[in-house]
Amino acid sequence: MAAHAAKDELERRIRAERRAAVIINAQSRRGQRLGTAAIARLTAAGYAVRGHVMRNPLYLRRRVEGAIAEGYRFIILGGGDGTISSATYAFAERDLVLGILPMGTGNSFARSLDIPLTLSGALDVLLNGKVADVDLGRAGRDYFANIVDIGLSAEMAWGTPPALKRALGVFAYVYVGLRLLWRHRPFVARFTYDGETRATRTHEIIIANGRYYGESLLGGGASVENRRLVVYTMEAVSRWQLASRWLAFLLRKRVPLAGMPHFQTAAVTVETAPAQYIDLDGEEAIRTPAHFTVAPNALYVMVPQSFADG
Repeated sequence: MAAHAAKDELERRIRAERRAAVIINAQSRRGQRLGTAAIARLTAAGYAVRGHVMRNPLYLRRRVEGAIAEGYRFIILGGGDGTISSATYAFAERDLVLGILPMGTGNSFARSLDIPLTLSGALDVLLNGKVADVDLGRAGRDYFANIVDIGLSAEMAWGTPPALKRALGVFAYVYVGLRLLWRHRPFVARFTYDGETRATRTHEIIIANGRYYGESLLGGGASVENRRLVVYTMEAVSRWQLASRWLAFLLRKRVPLAGMPHFQTAAVTVETAPAQYIDLDGEEAIRTPAHFTVAPNALYVMVPQSFADG
């Protein structure tokens, strides 16, 4: 079946069946407050909803797999980027449609898809949007939706306790990040891509499938529609410049990431010395070395009618 026909058929079946599984990660910052309201709104709109508010995110994958086994084609996830990324493997390259209720801190993937961050706006997309097929990234066998962090951000993400994130939101990262910055050292990174290899010293590597990093719009052609990854490196900056850049990002000021050294590729192998943690949309998966690729048009997702779906 052609791609456009497949999307149209999935959308037709979802609207005809009016049946959805809604799985809310109540560990995300706004999950407990908004999850029940979202389920009630969808039910009032005529959908037969199987709702789950998960207070233990370790069971979220199992609940997604259960919804698929029960025959749901439209599965709506409420949470942040980590919630979405942790479940993308279940949706990847299958005739299932992901719906997104952005309830996290950054919501980068929702931004990349032009999904409103308000509950009413996101629900309008679920009820009146269209099905698009967008790219996913892959790190080895693991899928990611939006961003890979290697280096400082990965340390920061995994050094911030979930309870602190719920209590302080983005300021939890400020607190942990300032402690990490003063002992952080740059590392050597080697990139092999498009038949060539180059090396540099950097504090951070960002590999982007989507257009946003938090609230910062990425440059360099990052897009979920172009079958390419954009790789950024944070090179040749002083510790003060590094602290200033990350404070600006964490305090939701626009950070000029497009000015960082970057390149586009469909596949890249990253080696580092010493080995670094890899953070996939907030979900640690592996350590370097790792091979990153694009899975073209691998994810069906509900987006606004205005989204420019290629």
